[in-house]
Amino acid sequence: MKKSSERVEIEVEGYQFKLRKSGEGRAIVLIQTWHPYAKFLAESLPKGEKRQIITVDIPGYYLGRQKKPIKDMDFLVRLLDQVFEKMGLSQADLIGQCLGGVIALKYAADYPGRVGKVVVATPPLVYFEPLVNVSVRRLFGFLNKGSLISRSAGYLMRKSILAKLARFFDGYHGLGELVFQELRRADKKDFDDRVFFGILLSAFKLDLWEIMRQVKAPVLMVAGEKDMSGKNGKLAEVKKTMKDIRCEVIPRARHAVVLKQTKEFN
Repeated sequence: MKKSSERVEIEVEGYQFKLRKSGEGRAIVLIQTWHPYAKFLAESLPKGEKRQIITVDIPGYYLGRQKKPIKDMDFLVRLLDQVFEKMGLSQADLIGQCLGGVIALKYAADYPGRVGKVVVATPPLVYFEPLVNVSVRRLFGFLNKGSLISRSAGYLMRKSILAKLARFFDGYHGLGELVFQELRRADKKDFDDRVFFGILLSAFKLDLWEIMRQVKAPVLMVAGEKDMSGKNGKLAEVKKTMKDIRCEVIPRARHAVVLKQTKEFN
């Protein structure tokens, strides 16, 4: 497995996607996970297994002002499929963290022939409960208007990223590298609140349970024991009702299970 990574920026229909790729062979695509995590995933693969590891930043998330807001998840996954085509990926396995897990499931449901396996890390299941979901949609609908309030929310979100990562970080990666990457990326000129909050709004408009029923690929859903997805019984409900989805809970882990319990997650 090659240690170096290649940075790639792809434009589709006026929207920018930033990717990093390393290695060769069958692709594992990481959606909304952190770039530094990719090399640790590569190093944890069985010896001799050749895999290409690709991380994807979706528009609005450290990618500057975009063409216009994205409020439709069908449109977003269509853009993502065009990115995969330009990358020459006929099929890939997907690992999605939180929002990335929702995107991964939606993509797998819409493009079944393009997906081998899906891993969903700490999916925000609690936010799809009816009463909670209504409030979440109202919030992101308001923030999506691009007002001073939404820009302020974007500012606070950027500033809180390092604090959140540090709170869940356990030293497995090398903190210096992680902080360097996020500091370099977390710049106000790179954050598009209209697009980012629009994508969140579109995600929480989905019927996630119906999407999970539509996914034909094998799915592994991983939650942290202390994350809301693991504590409130929603993961057990998935396990009971979705027979083709395997569910695992990692002890003592919180929401950022990819960082907090990297070895166990891998």
